[in-house]
Amino acid sequence: MDRKTRKQIERVKNEKLSKAKPIQGKPALFGLNENQSIFSKIGSSMYHYIRSGNKLYRSKFNIATDKREPQWIYDIEKVGFNYSSAAGTEVFVPWTYIYEGSSLSGVGEYRSFIAPYDGTIEKVMFRSDTAFDGRISYRIYEATTRVPDPNSIVTTKLVDLTSANGLNIAADTVVTTYIGKVTLGKGRYYAMSFEPNNVDTNDTNLTVVFKWDINS
Repeated sequence: MDRKTRKQIERVKNEKLSKAKPIQGKPALFGLNENQSIFSKIGSSMYHYIRSGNKLYRSKFNIATDKREPQWIYDIEKVGFNYSSAAGTEVFVPWTYIYEGSSLSGVGEYRSFIAPYDGTIEKVMFRSDTAFDGRISYRIYEATTRVPDPNSIVTTKLVDLTSANGLNIAADTVVTTYIGKVTLGKGRYYAMSFEPNNVDTNDTNLTVVFKWDINS
């Protein structure tokens, strides 16, 4: 969205709702001109719509305070790689490539990402073509100020899939892990690592579900 459109959004959002004439229900895309906005009441909630680039953008308001409330979208990232390290090696997930690796140096464009909004990692789904009897560690790293790569651990999640607990899994089985609402900050730089403690997982697939607040 361009700067002009953003300014238009902020100007309208800062107006008192008492001056607006809301419609009932969602407006039609072609009922608005480019950069035109309107308030809409759907049930007991008030929304602000603006048309930009042939799309409708929406924000939700708290009618009592005129403040925006979070509007969530889900972002599903699918990655696959052949775990080519010795079992027990921590490797970084390749978001835009097919090769994982134990380092972030010089490969940030493959193994790191910028958070587009404030948000959370909801869950990670794992599948391997190898039977698994062990533990998996997921770690989320964040870059501190003025460093080239994520270097500070935000959280670590250990998944116990050992036979001692009756949780070992057969080959080609999906395991879903709820990370625990890891909070990510808009504009910050992150990486995620994957570490199977005693099994070479070979052909490995991960699906990572992000939840972003587009009003942040």
